[in-house]
Amino acid sequence: MKSSESVFPEFIGNQSALQQLSEDIAAGRFPHALLLEGPTGCGKRTLARLLAKAAVCDSEGQRPCGVCVACKKAENGSHPDITVIDEDARTLS
Repeated sequence: MKSSESVFPEFIGNQSALQQLSEDIAAGRFPHALLLEGPTGCGKRTLARLLAKAAVCDSEGQRPCGVCVACKKAENGSHPDITVIDEDARTLS
């Protein structure tokens, strides 16, 4: 991957953090924990979903690929390794 490429081209904002995450994921160094913070509507949930998809992606190339079985399951909310906690309802889905 070129240093200017991001694995999250559809995500706009905080390009330096996205670049570092992209490079880490491409090198197989996925962080064990991340804290995403910011005001409502800034994209935290969107980025969390992209990162979860990248973590489970089976592709040898760019991750998330969006086409492998794991990415498809993550996209439709049925991947067994991804749990979404709805803070308002305090339930797991």
